Amino acid sequence: MKKISKTFLYLTFFTVLVVIILSVAYLMFSSIRQSNNDTSNTLNDINQFKDREKQIEQNRSLLTKYQEDIDLVGSYFIAPQGVVPFIENIESYARGVGAEPEVSQLEIVSDSKDFKESLHLLVTVRGAWSSAFQFLNLFEHLPYYITIKSIRLTKGAAVASLDTKEVVTTPWELAIDATVLKLK
Repeated sequence: MKKISKTFLYLTFFTVLVVIILSVAYLMFSSIRQSNNDTSNTLNDINQFKDREKQIEQNRSLLTKYQEDIDLVGSYFIAPQGVVPFIENIESYARGVGAEPEVSQLEIVSDSKDFKESLHLLVTVRGAWSSAFQFLNLFEHLPYYITIKSIRLTKGAAVASLDTKEVVTTPWELAIDATVLKLK
């Protein structure tokens, strides 16, 4: 049997040692590279989060800055659940000027592609001429986007009573056919 020389043993030992050291170094550097990739991904996520937070803060400041304008535009429309309060307001305005209100022909016209609907209504008030005129002025100046299709102002007939010999005049009647924008 041939004897293995010491040089061969040393050479084999150092070769195995170099392979082990290179393997350990490769595993360490692979681990470091993976950690760097994870750190880079985390930093990218943090930067994206910061950018989103910055954008949200800018949007909040714009909302605060333009809140009056937003409220003003919002006031042009009746709220989605605001039809009943809108009609009650109209009735209270009419009573406030001394007229008797009646709201009829209530119809909501909707375009499915749009954010708004049209509320079509016929408002009739009865009372003195000055009350009807004041109500018309109030109605025209409501803070909504209102399109008045027609206005009819008629004077009631004078009726004489044979028993009391009095002439009773029925009040003026103002009928407003209008459309008001409403949010869906």
